[in-house]
Amino acid sequence: MIIVLILIGAYITYATTEKSHPEDAAAGTQVAGAILEDASHPVVVVIGTGKQTEFVAAAESALLAAGGKVTTAIGGPQEARTTLEKLQQEGSKVTHIACVKEVANWGLISNFRTNFPELASAGIVVPDSVNRSPFLERSNILNLADRTATIGIIAIGMTMIIITAGIDLSVGSLVALSAVISAWILEAKFGGTGATVTQMIMASGIAILVCGIFGFASGSLVTCVGVSPFIVTLVFMMVARGLAFIISKNESISETPESFGWLGQGKVMMMPIPALLMVILFVLFHILMTRTVLGRYIYAVGGNREAARLSGVPVSSVLLFVYTVTGILAGVVGIITASRFGTGKATFGDMMELDVIAAVVIGGTSLFGGEGRLTGTFIGSLLIVVIRNGMNLLGIKDNEQPVVLGIVILGAAIVDTIGKRRRGMV
Repeated sequence: MIIVLILIGAYITYATTEKSHPEDAAAGTQVAGAILEDASHPVVVVIGTGKQTEFVAAAESALLAAGGKVTTAIGGPQEARTTLEKLQQEGSKVTHIACVKEVANWGLISNFRTNFPELASAGIVVPDSVNRSPFLERSNILNLADRTATIGIIAIGMTMIIITAGIDLSVGSLVALSAVISAWILEAKFGGTGATVTQMIMASGIAILVCGIFGFASGSLVTCVGVSPFIVTLVFMMVARGLAFIISKNESISETPESFGWLGQGKVMMMPIPALLMVILFVLFHILMTRTVLGRYIYAVGGNREAARLSGVPVSSVLLFVYTVTGILAGVVGIITASRFGTGKATFGDMMELDVIAAVVIGGTSLFGGEGRLTGTFIGSLLIVVIRNGMNLLGIKDNEQPVVLGIVILGAAIVDTIGKRRRGMV
């Protein structure tokens, strides 16, 4: 799986690599270096838009430190024209004009020698273009970590359920329900934007509790009544989504405090808080699955439920545990999602169960139960997010992406079935 992940990442990087024109501080320093190689005491006009202030500041600083004279113009073409006309009227000798590629393409600059004949001897210097893939940009890497968290946290619970030979189709709807309940409580009961930290914790706790009750109800119907997990969770998927629409009245609930965004948007040492929370949960549940009696019970129930029962394993309690925990984890992701967007919407988590199940199955957990590891689920979660991200970067339309993911799940199921047959388990 790690090799597959690396190969897919390498392909996406290759397929999305294109020439880019940097506009950051490093680009400003590079341009200044090129100018200083051409002239020891240059007179430079540095031009940039409002979003290129770092480029302008870095170029100006490097040129001034080397003894050059610098005039800056930040804004649009009109500000640049005003600055250049003033220098021309003053009879200033300008040796270079420094700007990024976007500015160099302005008609004002591309026709510079015609527009400003008295400054025609000045050379236009832009940063060197580089081959760069948006897939490897820092912002995209952080986005991958953030997105992996929302899938990975729920996938922890889904892994335990599938190990017990079950399934939970309600997790995406529970994400929406949790987000809507927390936002609705904050807006309707705690004053919306004026809610305190304690009130935000209470609203989030109630929403997570409700999702936990849904999980407990699913587990109860599976164990006590004997209803198929597929049917039970399908029903609760519809019920939870419907309740989310009813509570929100099919509208966004956005009257939430600004500080509510801390969980979904905050960072600790540059790492998104949701990703950090995911790592902590994976470690804790990995220990539970590999180092505790409960973990062995979960595997035993999935391997052979009747044999586990005859061996003294509390099958009902184990199933109640895994379904309840999964509901709680879906509720946590709902809070993270509401926090990230500052709103609660009944459409949150749509089709998320597909991504979660795909991550678990691709990670090596057997749909027949009894086999699976959370380390594989973690890699599977990351792989699903990388595939999603790659499809976006490659321009694959949203309505076409489920087709790809569906094929991925089917392929993983086929490989799992073939492996079972070869080992004589099917």
